[in-house]
Parts: sequence; C-alpha cells; structure tokens
Amino acid sequence: MSGTSRARIAYQPALDGVRALAVAAVLAFHGGVAALPGGFLGVDAFFVLSGFLITSLLLAEHRHTGRIDLVAFWGRRVRRLLPALLLVLLVVLLVSRKLMPGTELGALRWDELAALGYVANWRMANRDGDYFAATGSPSPLQHTWSLGIEEQFYLLWPLLLIALLAWAARRGAAAGPASRSRSPCWARPARRSPPRRCSARPRWTASTTAPTPGPSRSWSAPRSPCRWPGGARR
Repeated sequence: MSGTSRARIAYQPALDGVRALAVAAVLAFHGGVAALPGGFLGVDAFFVLSGFLITSLLLAEHRHTGRIDLVAFWGRRVRRLLPALLLVLLVVLLVSRKLMPGTELGALRWDELAALGYVANWRMANRDGDYFAATGSPSPLQHTWSLGIEEQFYLLWPLLLIALLAWAARRGAAAGPASRSRSPCWARPARRSPPRRCSARPRWTASTTAPTPGPSRSWSAPRSPCRWPGGARR
C-alpha cells in the first residue's frame, strides 16, 4: 500500500438501512408518535454504528501500515464535521438575535462556545438542570450534545486503541517463544520426511540355474535402490 493512500473498508449497504431506521425512530420520537416511545434509542444506534466504523477504519490502517496516524485521522474528522457545525452556529446566532429575548442571548453564547469546543453534552446537562428536564428555556443548540459525545469518542478512542494494540504486540512478542516450546506435539507443525532420491532401475540378468540348456533371462531388482540425502542407504 502506498504512503499516500489510506486504508478503507468495504461498503456495507445494510448499515445505511440501519441509519435510515434510526433517523425514522428519532423523528417519530420528537414528533410525539405514541407508538414509538423509545425512538430516542435511534441516537444510541448511531453511536454504535459510528464506533464500529471508526474502529474498523483504525484497525484496517494499522493492519496495512503497521501504525495509526492520529493527526491524519483527527484532520479527517475536522474536515468532515466542522464546516457544517460552523454553518449551524452562524445561522442560529443570526436568527436568535431576532427571535430570542436579550436576557437569553448570554446563555446562548455559552452554548455556542460549548458546541464549538465539542463539550455541548456537559453544557446542556448543567444548563437549567438535566437535559431531559421539562423546565427551563430550551437552547436552540440543544441537539449538539450528541455531536459533543461523538467528537469526544473520536478524540479518546484512538488513543486507547493504540495503547491496546501496543500492549497486545508486546505481550505476543514476550509469550511467543515460550508458548511454542510448551505446546504439545499435536499442536506443533508436522515435520516432513526429506525426499528420497531413487536411482536404481529394473535390470535384466542372466540366470545360470535354468533347467534347460542355454541361459534364460529373468528380472531382478537391486537390494539398495534408494539413497536418502546425505548418502545414507535406505
């Protein structure tokens, strides 16, 4: 694999179907559909899918290159998520100045800074009580709490995964020779016998014991037709 290319994983269409179901469940939950009271679990489904895909990408990169480039990984995440987040923050700021009372603009600025720093989950949990509390004025950036959790995962999980891979490599290198020496005979690689080199060919010899006058021909094989490598006769 070239140094400029990066590891990829195979596209799995089934994951798009899971995403679609998760989106539908979340929309139904916020729309007040009584038949789907647990639709908020669609966010958890997104978290699971994100963790699976990111871990697969990191392991594929480690398998192909022997390392994980953290700077490149974090750079891809920033380029993927930051432009859309900046656009949302700008639109919310402009619209809120027209629609929200001035007494709430101070709290909104803190919400925007928390969203920009990907710690909105902590901000929303401590803003006028719990996130799920019905009291208090909801923030127009309340939905960014899930993005904060996702970005925190992107920041911490690759570090933990690199540490786990390094620990597994050291443990395997230290236990490899000892484990091979203690392995039972049926678990060891089979030793193949060296090939034999046979040079003898059937030959015709004259027999002098024939009852009839004149020699007769009979077939006989040599007593030592084959040699093992090294010259030992077999």
